[in-house]
Amino acid sequence: MIPDEAQASEGLSLEEAEELQKLRELQQNIISRMSGDAGLPELETVSKSEAFGSPEIKALLRQMNPRVKTERGLLNVAYMLRAITSLMHIPECSWLCGDKTAEKDTAKRTILIELGKIRDIDVMTATALILCQLKPKGKQGALMVRNIRLGRGKGDVYSLANEIIHIINSYSKRYQMSPDDLLQALQIAYIQTQELKGSLTNLEEDND
Repeated sequence: MIPDEAQASEGLSLEEAEELQKLRELQQNIISRMSGDAGLPELETVSKSEAFGSPEIKALLRQMNPRVKTERGLLNVAYMLRAITSLMHIPECSWLCGDKTAEKDTAKRTILIELGKIRDIDVMTATALILCQLKPKGKQGALMVRNIRLGRGKGDVYSLANEIIHIINSYSKRYQMSPDDLLQALQIAYIQTQELKGSLTNLEEDND
């Protein structure tokens, strides 16, 4: 829908219609990234110096967060606050940062940290709006944002299988493994994967 059509159909001013059209285009780009479309570049990431802003702000963050002991932990706080200050006034983003939920919800804090790394505020906002509609559980939301930022789409079983085969071929060439050795290794990996699947299922149920 072009701005004039949006203006006519939704009773918006021309400026509001242009902003709406821009948001829709951004969201379509993000959906393409989530769908795994090839050829999408990485989004620009906020640098450490940009996240902290100045030595004074960094010192203030450290003073306000005495439990955070590492530089990386403090940087994550800066990323999270950057996202919150950008999204807190948007009613549609209340699932992420409304009613101080981010301060109590570890999963949402992780999502906000990933959102805060996106330099373009408009792209960050469009991504947050999609997540607030999907309401992903656990660390899934943070992984979605990270994949969007890095231009990674969804994985698939065929790509995974090809990577596993590549690793097997490389390993067997280095150590002269027999076919029986390879099959035994795959069987062990299968058993461990089943155990991991059970652990992850239990963890998701505990988080519900």
